[in-house]
Amino acid sequence: MGAEIKFVKMHGAENDFILFDEWEYPPPELNRDIIQRLCDRKAGIGADGVLILKNAPGFDFELRYLNSDGSEGSMCGNGAMCALKRAEQYTGKSEFNFLAADGKHRGWVAEDIVRVTVFANSKINKLNADGRDGFLVDTGSPHFVTDLLNGDAENLHAEGRKIRQSSAFKDGVNVDFIERKGEDVFVRTYERGVESETRSCGTGAVAVALTLMEGSNSSLPVKLRFPGGILTVDKSDRDGELILEGPTKKVFEGFLTI
Repeated sequence: MGAEIKFVKMHGAENDFILFDEWEYPPPELNRDIIQRLCDRKAGIGADGVLILKNAPGFDFELRYLNSDGSEGSMCGNGAMCALKRAEQYTGKSEFNFLAADGKHRGWVAEDIVRVTVFANSKINKLNADGRDGFLVDTGSPHFVTDLLNGDAENLHAEGRKIRQSSAFKDGVNVDFIERKGEDVFVRTYERGVESETRSCGTGAVAVALTLMEGSNSSLPVKLRFPGGILTVDKSDRDGELILEGPTKKVFEGFLTI
């Protein structure tokens, strides 16, 4: 039998993760099969993905994100906020500099509200994906932002999967469906790697905010309403990035043997 490994279950606006860090116990060696079993909501702990926090010279930590299907993930905004909250709980600090898949980031923690920098310096491209109009934008993860059309709400999984697998996107894409109701903007996201709708998406929130500002009168900060909660996108004091803000929560912690 292998050694016991500590894990923490956390969520950011109900986008949930299994988190390992090497501050108390060395992170486990994970393969695709193990990740899928851990993230299974019936036979495992259940999560949209796995976060691994590792020591990094010159930084507070390095964040690695793994999708629930076992594939290597790109930048994850909600995952980064959960990692920052875990780092605050362990270190007592409230400001951090860390590394993620797309480079250097900053983060701030104030109780259960966390703020993290997300890159926003890529070009916004208007395109048509298999008959669907939208905007392609990279915020550390690629997103296709499109309006929620009639029938999408009832068939979001099928429509999201169709767009995610479109030949228009070489490596696949996350799909954000937006609906405006007065001054409110509602967002639903189909995530690649999870291969399903998630309750919210941090990099998706930043992608939506950028498209709202493209050729419109929208201005920052903007609040975006996801099924799992509200994420806010605001200006940063540095060019090429925005600030993502949202709620985080530790659900439980425990030990497992892999």
